[in-house]
Order: sequence, then structure tokens, then C-alpha cells
Amino acid sequence: MVGLLDAAPHAPDLLSKVHSPTLVPLATELALQCQGILPGVHRLSFETGQVLLTLCVGQPWTVLREQELQFDSIEAEAANAPDEGYTRPWLQQLARCCKRGTQLRLSWPSASERRAGGTWAEQLQACGFRIVSKALGLQTLEAQFEPTWQPRRRQAIRPTSLQNPGRCTVIGAGLAGAACAASLALRGWQVTVLDRQGPAAGASGLPVGLMAPHVSPDDSPLSRLSRAGVRATLHQARLLLQQGQDWAATGVLQRRLTPSAGALPADWPDAGKHWSEHASTASALHDAPGLPGDLSAQALWHASGAWIKPARLIAAWLMQPGINLHTCHAHRLQRSPQGLWQVLDAAGQLLSECDMVVVANAHHVEAVLQGLLPGLVGEHGLGLQAIRGQVSWAMQAEGEQLPPWPVNGHGSLVPHFPQGAGSAWLLSATFERDDTGGDLRPAGHAANLEKLRTLLPHSAASLEVRFAAGHVEGWAGVRCAWRDHLPVVGPLAPEQLPGLWLCTAFGSRGLSYSALCAELLAAWLHGEPVPLEPRLAQALRASRLIQAR
Repeated sequence: MVGLLDAAPHAPDLLSKVHSPTLVPLATELALQCQGILPGVHRLSFETGQVLLTLCVGQPWTVLREQELQFDSIEAEAANAPDEGYTRPWLQQLARCCKRGTQLRLSWPSASERRAGGTWAEQLQACGFRIVSKALGLQTLEAQFEPTWQPRRRQAIRPTSLQNPGRCTVIGAGLAGAACAASLALRGWQVTVLDRQGPAAGASGLPVGLMAPHVSPDDSPLSRLSRAGVRATLHQARLLLQQGQDWAATGVLQRRLTPSAGALPADWPDAGKHWSEHASTASALHDAPGLPGDLSAQALWHASGAWIKPARLIAAWLMQPGINLHTCHAHRLQRSPQGLWQVLDAAGQLLSECDMVVVANAHHVEAVLQGLLPGLVGEHGLGLQAIRGQVSWAMQAEGEQLPPWPVNGHGSLVPHFPQGAGSAWLLSATFERDDTGGDLRPAGHAANLEKLRTLLPHSAASLEVRFAAGHVEGWAGVRCAWRDHLPVVGPLAPEQLPGLWLCTAFGSRGLSYSALCAELLAAWLHGEPVPLEPRLAQALRASRLIQAR
């Protein structure tokens, strides 16, 4: 389903308009998911993902021009259409999203408005619609798209679609791979997931991760993408995980250590406060326990921020029906004479044969694609970069001065998350380019503590003794990024390598991007409305890695 609105819905209004007790639970869920809706494209999910609503907020004729949509049926209110002089262009844009047989039901809130719009029938007919019925009164008109000419098909901008579910192999059982497996299985695919070490063994295996939206003065693509991703992952957490044990929507305080870091747009709307606002105005902070120093000065409060245990989310995704997990080393790919993809181990033994393969194993992507790439990208490969990250963590002890919620801005501190029979804190993380080492290093702990001295001096002072005594645990993993700092999603080379898709390069935002990118991949594959503005979705396409060579 697709909804076109010229203004974002106000969540309390949705509940106030419902009078049937049977509809209250549905309206409550809709109001929950409509919080923080800003202009743009938003994906809302209901009934455990069986019902998807793509909500497009903005001038309807502009949205229709930018979107690649094809409607089966349309319900529209003429009161939401543009002024009379723009009726024809609006209907033309609507017609471009129709196929032969598309049903249109156009209504007016009052009979007087219907009489004032007496030219609607003529305008519809000129745009290819056949009037079917006016029998429902002056307030409703029904039509069907049956032009006398052959409609010109809009040039598709989405990657080539396979459409029909079949067998898919996903290489990698981290956040990216598990999310893709779940989204594809939901649509009827039989998914085999391969990972050499098992689920959550790579960069997705850290004890706890932090998720918060990115902000920028111009509301950049990265900022819009991060909000969409946080929305998608929070929905999955509410659906699949245990609040307080596997995740918690605590909010996140971001310290702005320089004036240019994390500035909000000057025209930031009230709906944006659901995501981010100046800490000095955030009501959630007024009754919170005092923090050492004035941390609200030059700080932002991300009310939608949360901590999540990635391994729990990965396990929940991989438990979905239609997914089979195997621990084995996917060494390389090849095509069979019948055109199927075959996954082989290092000895050349067949691990899987499938219609489609999704490579989602972070910086190991190029190793799996050996033998397929030289003719496409040359000797320098795809340009994916490995980034080592080491975190420091420990069980909380009495007397440690820790903030009541996570704080980021120069590294991050996640306090008070459950670990075993107690609570723990975690500092993250180092950022070491082109380093694939998984060993723990004293220098990594020292770097994390040094960041904390800048971020939260009082907390750092209370933890220094533990660091000096070596009473701190560690974890290290290797993330993956590309040079534009955006995820890599979709078919790599649809003409030369049909059925080969990537989902990687999440950097340090795996929790924010995984659910969203999996849904984008599935939407492209099945010709569904995409969960992002089309230009933003296209900026993530995997084929850019080859086009950039």
C-alpha cells in the first residue's frame, strides 16, 4: 500500500478519529509508527511484516513525478488535489502510475465541493480514465484507467527484478546477512545462510551496540537515511526482542564538542523532536538524575536512541521460517551451465546452488567474488575498506560515576545494560583503517579511555583505576565501509552477473542500516515501492562500485 499526504499525520489525531473498539488496537499501532514523520518517504510495517505501508509526505504531484509506482487501485480525495489550474498536471502524474484496469475512486467531503469541481469528469477522461459510476451520489466518482492510446512506460530506475521467490543463498550471518535472509524469507524465498564462524561472529558480535540518528544543518542524505534506518530497526526490536534485556529505548545524549558537530537544521520542525532536539529543551532530561558537569550545554538529545544486543537481533531474524543456517566457509562463486549460482568451499566442494546469492560478509566480499571481478573492476577491486574497532567493557561496580543513559559524540559510553546477573558498561570504539586484526590490544583500551576523558571527564576519572589494573574486558571486530560512507545494496552488475546482489559497507551503523537495507533489497527485487526517497535509494545501489572505477 502507498499513502500520499501533503502533510505529515499527527499521531494523536489518528486515535481521536477512531470510534470503533475493534479498530483501536490498529489505530494505536498506526499512531505509534507515525511518530516523527517528516517530509519524505517512510516505510511502516504491520501484521509482522505481512502488510506494508509506504507513506509519502509532500506535494502529491511532486511525489508522483519522483516515485516509480504502479497502482492497482486508487482512493483519493479531491480536496487534497492541487488548485484548479493544476488539476490536469496532477491527474497526468496520477495516470503515469496506472496500468490498464486501475480503479480510481474520487470523493469530495461535501456535495457543494463536488458541484464546484464540475470539470473533474472531463479532466479524467482526457487523461485516459473511463467514468464508471456516479451512482454513489454527487460526492463520489468512480473511474477506470482505459486510455485509447498505448501508454508510454516510464523508464525503470530500479535494478532488474527477479519477481518470483525461489532459492537464495546469503553469505554472512551478521546483521546485514540475517536481515536480508529475514526479509526474503518473509516474501516466500527459501534462504540458505552460510557463515564460516556462525551467526554474529564478526563485527556484529559486540556485546551491545548503540543506535542514534545522524544530524546535520542541511539534513543531509546520511541524516535522512539514519532516521529511516533507526525507525526500521526499532520496529524490529519491538516485534522480536525483549525490552530491557535485549534492547532498551533509553534515548541518547550527544555531546557537541565543537560548534559544527551535529547541528540541527535551522527550520527543524516539531515532529523532528521525536528524533533529535537541543538537550536544554528536552523534557525527558528535566527529571533525570544529575550528571557531572553541565552536559546539557551544547548537546543534543536523541529521544529515539537505543542500545541493542546485536546477537539477539540476529538470532531472532535467523529463526524466521524458510531460513536454514550452515556454518561453513563460502570460498568462491561460479555459475552452473544451467545459469544457477553455485557456492563452493576452499576444496571446490559444492555448498549451495541457488537462483540468487546475496553477499553480505562485510570486507570479505571481494574474496568471495574472486574470479568474477577482474573484467569488471580491474586490479584494484571494489574499493571496500576494512576498519578495525575495539571496545572496552566491564561489569559495573559501586561508586562508578556513570550517566543515566548512553552518551556519544567522541566515541560512546553505554552504561547500565544487563549482562549476566548484573549490569555492565561499554566504551566504543577504536577506528583503525585497513586493519583486519581480531586480537585485543592494550593500545585499544587506552584509546577508548582517552576518548572518554574528553566525552565524560568525571566518568573517565572514576574508571581509570580499573583500566590501570587491567580489570577491563575487550572485544574487537572489523567493520566495512566504502568511500562515500553510505551502505552498498543491490545487484553489482545485473547484466554481466544476474542474480548476484550485495549488502555491505554499513561502517559503524550496522544496527541502523541492516533492517532498512534488507527491505530496500527486497523491494527492488519484487518491484515494490521502495522504503526511501528514490534518489536516496539510488545513492545506495551496489552498481556504483563498478561505475566508479
